[in-house]
Amino acid sequence: MKKHFSVLVCTLVLLAMTGCAVSSKTANPVMRNTIVFPVDSSKTLPVSGFMTLGNDWTSGQTEVAIQRNSDGIRIHFRCYADTAKMRFSKQEKDDNMNLFGGEHVELLLAPNGLNDGIYYHIAINPAGSMYHAKKRDISWTPAYDLKIDKSNTFWDAVLFLPYYTLGVTQPPRNTVWLANFCRTYAPIGGIMEHSSYSGARNFHDFNTMTRVIFDGKAPDAALHIRAIYQTPDGNIRVVAGRNGCIPAKIEVLLDGKPARSMPFTGKEFTEHSFLIPVTERYVPLKNKRMVQLRLTDQKGNLLEEKTGFLDMGKKTFLLLDKYVYFKNDPIHFEVQNVPGIFRIKQEQKTIAQQEITNRKWFIKHPLPPGRYVAEYESGYKYTTRVFMVKEQPPAQSPAMPDNFTISGTELKLNGKPFYIFATSGGKVKNYPYHPSFNCNYGPGARKNSISRVNIPYKQLVRKPKTGYLFFHNWEQRLEQFIKARKKQKSANLYCLLAYEANLKAYIQQPDKSLLETDAPAMYQKVYMKLKQDLPHLKLALQIDSLTRLKEYAKSCDILETATYTGSYHGSNLMRNLKQDLLHVRKTVYDKPVIFWLGGSIPDPYCRTAEEIRAGVYCSILNGAAGNIVHMGHGGVPVSRSRFWSMLAALPREIDSFYGDLKTWEEVKDFVIPAGMDGKAVISPDGELLLVLLNNTLSEKKVALELPGTYGKRTMTFTPLEPRVLRIKKK
Repeated sequence: MKKHFSVLVCTLVLLAMTGCAVSSKTANPVMRNTIVFPVDSSKTLPVSGFMTLGNDWTSGQTEVAIQRNSDGIRIHFRCYADTAKMRFSKQEKDDNMNLFGGEHVELLLAPNGLNDGIYYHIAINPAGSMYHAKKRDISWTPAYDLKIDKSNTFWDAVLFLPYYTLGVTQPPRNTVWLANFCRTYAPIGGIMEHSSYSGARNFHDFNTMTRVIFDGKAPDAALHIRAIYQTPDGNIRVVAGRNGCIPAKIEVLLDGKPARSMPFTGKEFTEHSFLIPVTERYVPLKNKRMVQLRLTDQKGNLLEEKTGFLDMGKKTFLLLDKYVYFKNDPIHFEVQNVPGIFRIKQEQKTIAQQEITNRKWFIKHPLPPGRYVAEYESGYKYTTRVFMVKEQPPAQSPAMPDNFTISGTELKLNGKPFYIFATSGGKVKNYPYHPSFNCNYGPGARKNSISRVNIPYKQLVRKPKTGYLFFHNWEQRLEQFIKARKKQKSANLYCLLAYEANLKAYIQQPDKSLLETDAPAMYQKVYMKLKQDLPHLKLALQIDSLTRLKEYAKSCDILETATYTGSYHGSNLMRNLKQDLLHVRKTVYDKPVIFWLGGSIPDPYCRTAEEIRAGVYCSILNGAAGNIVHMGHGGVPVSRSRFWSMLAALPREIDSFYGDLKTWEEVKDFVIPAGMDGKAVISPDGELLLVLLNNTLSEKKVALELPGTYGKRTMTFTPLEPRVLRIKKK
């Protein structure tokens, strides 16, 4: 069949059910992650309810309908959202990877229905560009017909594939195909959202693909989901309905509790908009809400159910431009909802107050150095954010002493505990002043800071295989490195054997072929050789796998690690960080652990300044010896000035208490309030040092019973806020 591209004025004909089911005694529901062709029917009910990789409702919802013809199969994607605000890719040549950088849909199809790795992969953008491959072999070029349509509220891709181009000899009957229907929603100036009907984290995973059943028992009705999003005032809007002819009712549940319901009695395609009020007065920094849609018939029989999470942090109720202000600095901020009242508080005392009528505003009020809280109230809701005021920008920190050592699970400098804090390189930087990092892995480090040095005996490769290539003369290269190191006197360094050492390892043969080898064994061999010839050299490995800690920990003096759940989780960095860190600390019980935190991962916009600061304090309080903030993968935008302000202030903040926290006597009977991490220590002359962290995403007021004669304190914490308290002995 000749390739063809044209524009189609699409209607909802394909999105309507072929033939109307009548109400029956027994409901015939939609099967989970399954699409069913009715017996003797050429069409399926449209399916919707796409989920992101993290099981969130996507901002741009998608609906898919399939038609079986005598000579091929037709797949119709309808992609909802404001098309004027989508980042469309340009018309590209076939298989140009630029297509994946903008709005597009993907189809993965395994007509044999077997988990044998054979499938066809097609991607389409709104300009009609295509990527096509058999598995990942782009030499496969299908015959097809493609039609595109765009309106203000959606764009359509209707793809026809003849059976023969898929290796199918006749129309499918009484058989099952495997498929995944996926979309990348790319809003202008926003974060790309990858979603699919199956909700899979890996679009290419056969185990999570959708089953397409030909000639099965058709469902009576299916959910039609157009949009689920947070409104500017902190509530939830659901735009949904049902496909099919059976009388039905749609129910919306919020966090498992009934919120709204709407009956459908007609036979026509219907759609309704539901406003779901969120009644809590305090607007959290970030908050996941479970939104569940249930389609039932008039007798209450369940026809279809979809459950996903909505990230309520995408709309910022209050955003300050900085974490640290200097004396007489104006405080610029942005709010999501107006009108409202902006207040500056110190503990419970209101210092300043102003009515706000525009979303972007600033207030100039002289504040002495100290901790303050910005509060914004609009309607019946309010939120708070902490900020600091200092006299003036700090001077550049003096050079570090040249005496870096390891003592058990601690790192020391001149015999005193110190905490490594650094960033990776990244593509941009916007520090308001020199940040004083004590490890020079990224920019902004102090003079004579700890150097993180790579050893040139291998390289990371992506082709023909992904992993580390050990040069055939790697032992000779290692000898050259050892010889060079013996001539150098610097003690403030540690050498990295490998980043992501859990990747596969290959030895390059003289003929350039690659022979896979046991990676942990290779690093153990390298480690033993280096420790034999350079016994004082400190060696590190970085791995991203919690399940392989023991394999790699024996090949290093310092373990760097990151976890998806605790370092890079898309919506909430703190959700699993403590759990993952304690697991690492228990497994690697005898070595220092440097824990990576995602500054720009999974995307450069989602990680708040509060999360990074809380992540560092959580790491300190749960046994880490340092943190590296990952600033790669596009970097954090310069416009995120509060993030950069916090990052510049954090190294000096850690230095101000860490040595005392590690060396003073711990108060064993101090009770840490629920939902918090903390530690209390006392100096030899009786000074109390208290470090507390609010682990929750909401404001928290706690009454503290301090040890001994130090009395009582009532303190209010903003979301994810750590506080350091020093009290002299009375």
